[in-house]
Amino acid sequence: MATLLQRDRQAVLLAAAFVLLASNLTAQETRPSESPPCVEPTFKYPDHMVHPAYPAEAVQEDGYTSIWLRVVVTPEGQIKEITPQEGDNPFVDAATYAIRKWRFYPTEVDGQAVETSYSIHLLFDPHRKEGVATGVDLESPQPATSPDLLLAKSRLALDYESDTGGQVQDMSEDGVVAPKALYSPAPEFSEKSRKGAQHGTVTLFLVVETDGLPRDVKVVCSSIPDSDENALAAISRWRFAPATKDGQPVPFALLVDVSFKLY
Repeated sequence: MATLLQRDRQAVLLAAAFVLLASNLTAQETRPSESPPCVEPTFKYPDHMVHPAYPAEAVQEDGYTSIWLRVVVTPEGQIKEITPQEGDNPFVDAATYAIRKWRFYPTEVDGQAVETSYSIHLLFDPHRKEGVATGVDLESPQPATSPDLLLAKSRLALDYESDTGGQVQDMSEDGVVAPKALYSPAPEFSEKSRKGAQHGTVTLFLVVETDGLPRDVKVVCSSIPDSDENALAAISRWRFAPATKDGQPVPFALLVDVSFKLY
């Protein structure tokens, strides 16, 4: 029965993939070496993003100090709370003080403003004597994943299963706990994108294997192609706590959005 169900699932997905590929054939012929563009997030990035000062009482180190903060914003765009996720004082205090000066915009769902939460990453440079925001990611509400991306994810997962002879899990099955990123270094801009102040998103497919390592990383869509290789290089260094099913580690297919934005 399980084999028949799996064959039915494969047949449906492959048929849908054929329709999608046929409908996009002309576009692919004109852009054979490019990934389709990603849809950019609908939320607006904050304004007046002042840089936090390097804390005077901090011991200067040769390397950067990394800070992660979770910021909750009311439907009116006011900061409700700021919670450190990672990092030590006094850098957290300096980052919090600066972020409270940022101007956030309300985010709407179905025409209604809703409370939002952001994950914000800052790097403190001891030589520049300040911190720089390197990531402002919307945690909730999460934008809906487009049907095309879900189809691409399913197709790539089937390809991986065919190549490895195993089965890749996703959140559609009971008892499955998704993987958790333990180490997620930010990507670097390409030189061309940095000089041109280009912003964009690269969406990657990957399988987190039972050892927590990313495998079969591929670009699904990209709105900043010059940074595709940088996104791939960054994700290849990520490390995860593997997904589990009924308490046992299992391979898990993911779509990861890598955002490139100069602040």
